[in-house]
Amino acid sequence: MKLKMLLFLLLLGIVGPHCTSARTHSLKYFDTASSGVPNFPEFVSVGLVDEDQITHDDSNTKRAEPKQDWMSNITAEDPQYWERNT
Repeated sequence: MKLKMLLFLLLLGIVGPHCTSARTHSLKYFDTASSGVPNFPEFVSVGLVDEDQITHDDSNTKRAEPKQDWMSNITAEDPQYWERNT
């Protein structure tokens, strides 16, 4: 009986070196539009995960760009990602 309970707890991740726990993350996008401001894009979009900037897009570059190495790796798995999100 104890062995079955231990196996059950291990499968749930409650016991053992690889315990899992829930973690909350935040995803935010800030979009800004302006007109008539010299040397400033008319549109800027910034993406944040847990307050760290992950993307940037503006009307001057007209392109979504990664701001974290792990975001750049997305293109290896999905080459059209940045084109689709621009």
